[in-house]
Amino acid sequence: MSAIQDVYTIINERLATQIRNIDSIDTKTSYLMGFTGVILTIVLGRNGSGHLWLYLWGLVLEVVALITFAFALRTRKFKEVDVFKVMEVYNNDNAAKSSPDLIYRKVTGYVLAAFKNNENVIVRKADLMTSGLSLMV
Repeated sequence: MSAIQDVYTIINERLATQIRNIDSIDTKTSYLMGFTGVILTIVLGRNGSGHLWLYLWGLVLEVVALITFAFALRTRKFKEVDVFKVMEVYNNDNAAKSSPDLIYRKVTGYVLAAFKNNENVIVRKADLMTSGLSLMV
């Protein structure tokens, strides 16, 4: 039983690391949004005479980058799982008490699904952030 709890402790730590990664990406996205806002303010403060099409093109790209960063911040459908609480729920289930192996299979499946979901959120956020950064440059 102790080995299984050690495994679930490691899983909890990995899930917490994923959540920290998501928060880190959000922080970087917020900084980039602020920087984009500063650039947008500078662009709006300049007179676009002479190169109007270039001015408008830059303005559109900055606005689209800002919107992309906003979508990256909005993507927050991650799952935070406390494995020991989930195990406790299954341990209190009379049907599951008869089969501890069933408990661990269900908990493992639930945790793996949460882990995969969080990985997808991280990839989505990173893709949106990269797209916004590409539009800025």
